[in-house]
Amino acid sequence: MALSVSYDASTRITSALLIGLNDEQQGFIDEQVSTLSNSSFHPLLLPTLLMCHYEFRLHNKVQQLYGDVVSIETLTGQTSMPSPELNDASLEVDLGDRALTRRVLGIAQVAIPAESETQALIQGIALIRQGLEVIDRLDRNQPALSQYPVEEIAHTAAELLNYYLDCCDARANIALSDFEFLSKRADVLMNALYNYAAWDTAVATKRDSTSMKAIAVLTMFFLPATFFAAVFAMPVLDFSAPAGQSVIRDRFWIYCVLTASVTSLVLIIYYSYGLLHKKSEDKRKIAAFQEGRNDIRSPPASLGTQSAGEKRESTDSELFCWAKRPRQCNRKRQAGGDV
Repeated sequence: MALSVSYDASTRITSALLIGLNDEQQGFIDEQVSTLSNSSFHPLLLPTLLMCHYEFRLHNKVQQLYGDVVSIETLTGQTSMPSPELNDASLEVDLGDRALTRRVLGIAQVAIPAESETQALIQGIALIRQGLEVIDRLDRNQPALSQYPVEEIAHTAAELLNYYLDCCDARANIALSDFEFLSKRADVLMNALYNYAAWDTAVATKRDSTSMKAIAVLTMFFLPATFFAAVFAMPVLDFSAPAGQSVIRDRFWIYCVLTASVTSLVLIIYYSYGLLHKKSEDKRKIAAFQEGRNDIRSPPASLGTQSAGEKRESTDSELFCWAKRPRQCNRKRQAGGDV
């Protein structure tokens, strides 16, 4: 879209060239110019109408994005005020669906540039206001061209355009706030989807870890029995024994005793190691937490007690240590070593 306006203040004749309009925009301009035919001589009529038309488009974009946000929040259950059309228990969606993520990204990708467009619109409205003041001064300095009060008509047209600009400016500021709010809501939705993806991954990882742990425990349980069966390398049951004689050989009881004792020993060692490892990790975390609380990032106290010559030599190195490696710096300072 391109607009070129020429205005002759002496004759009060306005010429304009407007290209690049689609059918909808052309119909809007024709209707507004016909309605405001008494003010059509004003050079800033077309810029004002274009600003108002662009504000209408931004307002429609706000409504569309708001509808998308409400629908996504309803489908994902992230709102206490769901949409009545979509508040149906049968419409369950997977929060990890890529299509849902793309919809949320689409809202952010549209709302963020729209903020810049709305700010540019507000600046354009301010420039048109300045132009109205300039045109008003020009009209006041020109002599009357006929018996009609042209100056009064021009002033009336300027007031009408100011009313248009006031309404457009107010709606543009509201649209700017709406776009900022929609961007934040889209960020909240995206964070919710990311958190769900992280939670789903953590659940799957925990499930796999539990399965592998169960397999390891099961393998560890049967390993001694397999080992001793291989060591003995002979059957412990004799199914070919004569009638009245036990099919269980003497070595079977030795096998059972050794297998049960070694299996119990391995399990006890495994769980004992797990408990000791957990206790050591807990102690390490507590010590790290206490060290972090005691480790306050403050400049070295020695900087305030040294002389000017000593400060010049040690200030840079100590400040670098304090800013980059505070814990190591505190330890070295407490030990009395060089930083």
